Amino acid sequence: MQEHIPVNLEHLQARMHQSGHWDSERSLSLPIVIDLLEQRFTEVDYESVKADVLPFIPNANVLDIWSKEFFIAITKDLLTANA
Repeated sequence: MQEHIPVNLEHLQARMHQSGHWDSERSLSLPIVIDLLEQRFTEVDYESVKADVLPFIPNANVLDIWSKEFFIAITKDLLTANA
């Protein structure tokens, strides 16, 4: 998203169908992708994720902003800007 590469909905839908994460009867759309990401961001244990990536991050302070609200906001901003 940060590189402003548009979402290839056709490819994403095919991969999600292949993995069992999408019903082939419906077409995937950008608003649906955003909703699915928001749902996932709500379920994440951010403290656990931070602990997992901490050994690979030279400045741990960059993880302070990681939260449900942060990831939802950047997803909306970046995906709707690329629509």
